Amino acid sequence: QTTSPNLTSNDSGLWGGLIILGAAPISVADNSGTAQIEGIPASDANGNYGGNVADDNSGSIRYVSVRHGGTNIGDGNEINGVTLGGVGSGTTFEFIEVVANVDDGIEFFGGTVNGSNLIVWAQGADAIDIDQAYSGTITNVVVVQGGVSDHAFEIDGPEGNATGEYTITDATLFGLDDSVEDGEIADYRSRASGANNNVFVTGFTGVGPDLQISDVELDAGDDNDVTFVSDNFVAGTLSFDSWEVVLPTGVANVADIFSERLDTNITTFGAAGFATAVTSGMETVGAATSVLEGWTVTA
Repeated sequence: QTTSPNLTSNDSGLWGGLIILGAAPISVADNSGTAQIEGIPASDANGNYGGNVADDNSGSIRYVSVRHGGTNIGDGNEINGVTLGGVGSGTTFEFIEVVANVDDGIEFFGGTVNGSNLIVWAQGADAIDIDQAYSGTITNVVVVQGGVSDHAFEIDGPEGNATGEYTITDATLFGLDDSVEDGEIADYRSRASGANNNVFVTGFTGVGPDLQISDVELDAGDDNDVTFVSDNFVAGTLSFDSWEVVLPTGVANVADIFSERLDTNITTFGAAGFATAVTSGMETVGAATSVLEGWTVTA
């Protein structure tokens, strides 16, 4: 069956999720190069990930739909729909769907694995989450927000000395297209470095968790180092190119969608010229959604 007659996008937390761990580089605060993955008790050695094998091979994961997961094994220890910890570039990760997960949809903790043809629908937290200097490429990704979703993208940088830059290209982000509280488009924090290209944004019309129209933020990380992510934007190590946005009612300029939160040092983000306003159906960038039809619930 493609769909269940009993479950909807509001059903979540019915089981854990898919956790894949490898030996590729990660950037953690103690600079050890290894860590224990969230969602696995610290007493379980199977939760260890990270190393120095950039082309580590965790197998081939293709045409997998992960639905209604994210059960909580302890306070703040929810399991993502798919967790990739230190997964290397020798791994095949493509044609993946995550539906109605309690926490994040797909989270990349460091590693170098490439992902393509990904779709996340109705996650409880962030759809695509990047941490610990993930250095792969994510191509052709779709996010469809649900009623309790937070960010479509949440991007953090390195936690330790090791660095890396990711690439996201050809993405379509669908908001709820209503006036009730809605998730945010994207949040870039904590020395995030990477390229964000060919992104189409539509339907983010509500008031987000920050009590403003949903936007794309250069924001503070957990260690309150917002100046680092702003510096990376100015330096070009955090870059944006060819974004097209369907503006919500009441927003006249596409620049108003892009903001520097808690940082008065730069005022160039929204005026950088990488984004244009479009009407729905006239977009020229974004994901090729046809490859996600036929086998996904979200389609």
